[in-house]
Amino acid sequence: MISSKEVMERAGISRATLNNYIGLGILKRPNVLSAVEGEPGVPRLGFFPESALTTIEKVKQLKSEGNSMSEIADMLSRVEDSEPADLLNTGSTEAKATPKSAERRGFETESPTSLSVALSVDNIPGPAFMLNNNFELTWWNEYAEDTFFELDRIIDRDIAARNVFHLLLNREQAHKLVNFAQLLEVTMRAAKKRMDQKALAKAYPLLEAEDVQLLSGLYEQVEAMGDEDIIHHTFEINDDEGNEQAYTLYICFFREGVFFSFLPADEDSAALVQMLSQRSQVMQDIMKKRRPFLTNLVTMVADLQSSMSICSELPAEEYFELINDIWQGAEPIFRRYKATHGKHVGDGMVYYFLPQPNSDYITNALFCAHELKELMIKMTKEWKARKNWGHDLKLNIGLNEGQEWFGTYHAGTHIEFTVLGDTINHASRLSDFAREGGIWATKGMLSKIKREMRDSVRYGIQRKNAEGLYILSKDLFAQVANLIDLDEGKHYKFKDIAALPVAEVVDVIIPEN
Repeated sequence: MISSKEVMERAGISRATLNNYIGLGILKRPNVLSAVEGEPGVPRLGFFPESALTTIEKVKQLKSEGNSMSEIADMLSRVEDSEPADLLNTGSTEAKATPKSAERRGFETESPTSLSVALSVDNIPGPAFMLNNNFELTWWNEYAEDTFFELDRIIDRDIAARNVFHLLLNREQAHKLVNFAQLLEVTMRAAKKRMDQKALAKAYPLLEAEDVQLLSGLYEQVEAMGDEDIIHHTFEINDDEGNEQAYTLYICFFREGVFFSFLPADEDSAALVQMLSQRSQVMQDIMKKRRPFLTNLVTMVADLQSSMSICSELPAEEYFELINDIWQGAEPIFRRYKATHGKHVGDGMVYYFLPQPNSDYITNALFCAHELKELMIKMTKEWKARKNWGHDLKLNIGLNEGQEWFGTYHAGTHIEFTVLGDTINHASRLSDFAREGGIWATKGMLSKIKREMRDSVRYGIQRKNAEGLYILSKDLFAQVANLIDLDEGKHYKFKDIAALPVAEVVDVIIPEN
């Protein structure tokens, strides 16, 4: 038997990597025994069989061949009853085809500490919080509030007030930490992994000049965190009575942001690592409890033109095939431009574009709308060729920008994102107003296009000339009331946006990467 410390030293891996191997079932849970003499501050040590080193070497080999950690776990589960020498002779092709058993994925029911496999974001026994990709708080537990952030009602308002650096530097409670400078440095290393310095500087608009200078210097000094699934650091944190307690900070990177969780050092980390490995469940739990915040955003509403007519003319199975084709084609476009799905009735779409560290949310919305328009042209050709069908598929798109409350609601396991206010209502009306696959946007949004992008977006008002042809009056806006006859019955629904200045986006040039 060898201790976890010796395993890390001989294999050249970190504690986080070792815990990740345990969480994935690559290594069996160690026997946790009393610490040997000469290991101060560590009440328990995990002991592994010698074969653990052979397994780790096999993992390194498989990673060098381009396999993901989940694939490696599946491969090794095939040979879990084999002798260690047999591991190096395992064929990877056959192993990939066999799913890993549920028993292998789990942990023993008995735990040597108070943590259990039922650990969730609700009962982490230490400070924990979630940051979005702008490093603003979206979720936190009571431990984090009491220890670091000393939060108040301001935190539930403008999302900019939730910037983690702003909070750490301006909350007296945070400065009582023994290792405050270390926490600031670790947080900056995580931020450097996600965004460049220019983007980060935009993320803390509420900081004083000297704090901005301090963070700029820190950004240049630190190294970005590596590519490990979970990063860990040891901290000493004061309690309310000034007593130091050892914690291990685990940092886990998700597509939606970065999760920080502090675990008391005398707790077994296996259950926490297991929880963090269930990435979709972690994010779902956090989304259910994240608090609404005030933020600038673009709302896109897109509706399939003549959807009722199409539905009545197609057999049910072909109609659902069509709608699924549209969604499947649109999904990677929305993902590419960092859009968040919202609630919409029927076969339409609602998506939100929020500020991002390394891209502009208004530009993202315009690029996305343009690519959706191109997608409809492509799908029309495909369906006409496959089905001998005469319809032209057109998405009518409305875009609007504003500052609104952004939050979630959920029923059971289903979570919906939504906003409060006129931003979504006006975008929905513009989607109804648009015809023939048009993209209509408000003046408030288009006026915020970045200067360097203005030549890439062609918009204005199309009017008939003397010959009856439509010509575009570039860069002009018009009130909705001046574009249609509101007294016509079919236009009555647009009276609530009658005075809204709008323009049609007719072309967008997307730069090549």
